[in-house]
Amino acid sequence: MQREVQLPAYDGPRVRVAVATLKSSGVSEHIAYTVTGILRSTLFDTKRFDVLSPEDMEAVLDLKEINTACDDTACWADVGLKLGVRKMVTGSIGKLGATFVITLSLIDVEGVKTEKIVTQECRGEEALTRAIRNAGRILCLP
Repeated sequence: MQREVQLPAYDGPRVRVAVATLKSSGVSEHIAYTVTGILRSTLFDTKRFDVLSPEDMEAVLDLKEINTACDDTACWADVGLKLGVRKMVTGSIGKLGATFVITLSLIDVEGVKTEKIVTQECRGEEALTRAIRNAGRILCLP
């Protein structure tokens, strides 16, 4: 079992971020959507981010269309600009045999660059919660 990643205390300013629904490969869209929700709440709980809600994102853009059309940093940075955020989190969840693989990217919207990429693996659906929380916390590490 993976150990839980711990973050140092933080009392700095929160950065406005949007989290795209994770693209799924070999897993159901339901799992991808659920894991994305856990990621959003994890990022918010770190006190480092103000996370845009899916409803607020949908009010500005058609997210299903964007999720299928965007596959590079420049496209996601453009989405972030339209949403009025400083950072975008994108990624995927897939399955290799019995192992789930989660990959997240933290994108600087103004700089149009990927700042960090994190990959976490776990075996079995019951381990997905800890894996996505760890991945989210690792994105917050300097």
